[in-house]
Amino acid sequence: MVLALAALALLAWGLGLRRRLGVAAAEGARLRESEARYRQLVESADDIIYNLDVEGRFLYANPAGLLAFGFSEAELPGRHYTETVRPDYREEAERFYRDQIRQRIPNTYCEFPAVSKHGDDVWLGQYVQLVYEGEAIAGFQAMARDITERKRAEHAVQREREQFRQIIQHAPVAMALLDRDLRYLAASARWQRYLGAAPGEAVIGREFYALSPRLSDRYRSVLERALAGEIVSNPEDSLEREDGTRIYMRWTVHPWRGPEGTIDGVVVAAQNVDVLVRARQEALEASRLKSEFVANMSHEIRTPMNGVIGMTRLLLDTDLTPEQREYAQIIDSSGRRAGPSSTSSTTSSTSRRSRPGAWTSRWWTSTSVARCATPSAFSRKPPR
Repeated sequence: MVLALAALALLAWGLGLRRRLGVAAAEGARLRESEARYRQLVESADDIIYNLDVEGRFLYANPAGLLAFGFSEAELPGRHYTETVRPDYREEAERFYRDQIRQRIPNTYCEFPAVSKHGDDVWLGQYVQLVYEGEAIAGFQAMARDITERKRAEHAVQREREQFRQIIQHAPVAMALLDRDLRYLAASARWQRYLGAAPGEAVIGREFYALSPRLSDRYRSVLERALAGEIVSNPEDSLEREDGTRIYMRWTVHPWRGPEGTIDGVVVAAQNVDVLVRARQEALEASRLKSEFVANMSHEIRTPMNGVIGMTRLLLDTDLTPEQREYAQIIDSSGRRAGPSSTSSTTSSTSRRSRPGAWTSRWWTSTSVARCATPSAFSRKPPR
């Protein structure tokens, strides 16, 4: 009985062992298959994938990594990763990854210029993950991607933006470059003088309204319209100073766009036109005074002139010597050329002859003529 039980137990153990061995074999096959798929995935990846030991030496790199670094599969293992970093960035890269180890940061991302065996530069955006064996750091595994084209585009944009800043800073007019948060990116020297900023005072990075707290609220809507894509300008704007006086400015606010075509901020340009506006106002005032003076003088001249013309017409209706008539005609023609009002005055003066009381007009005009004409012209006797 005991032997039978022992035999049964041995049989059960054998069956269990066989099952376990079968499961283990199946697990091993699945593991090998998974590892093969993973290796195939890594080997065919376009991204650079590689492993480093704890000292930063290469253990493995996929074909994309070998191609980027310019080494063969036999040359790369054992080399330090700093050999693939451009010399001017090596110290920064070493400090970055030392901090990752010291602080035990599981994952990091860093952008740096790599250099191949042949001296070719390429910018990489790299993710690095710490690899542990138990509690100890055993090495790193990294995945990097070529970002050279993006970095070149960024550098081109930065160069253009820096050139733009330089243009604004040295512009002979007041100009300022603001971002979407209305913080200063650049400002010309004249703009800073308009702000009243002290010499050497930094305005870059400061908020627009923080430096212009007394500015009217109506300019907020102007900036909002510019940020929405509209160009806003005013050829003659009256601004009140802190001392209560007013100054005239011409300004324009228009949006500026980034490399993606989006509105990244506004450019403000202003010019002091106070002298021009006040000169125009003074010229208009002088023109008005001149017009008033001419009108007054014209009235003062026209009134006695009408009397002279009217009496000359009356005089021509009397018996005159040829010489007296010639003088009277000269007076009449000269008066008529002086203005169109003389005709109506002559007509009205002449018509008075046929009305009762015409002697009053004759007496008045005779007195006026006596004041204006040369007496000798009318005192001569007619020739015999």
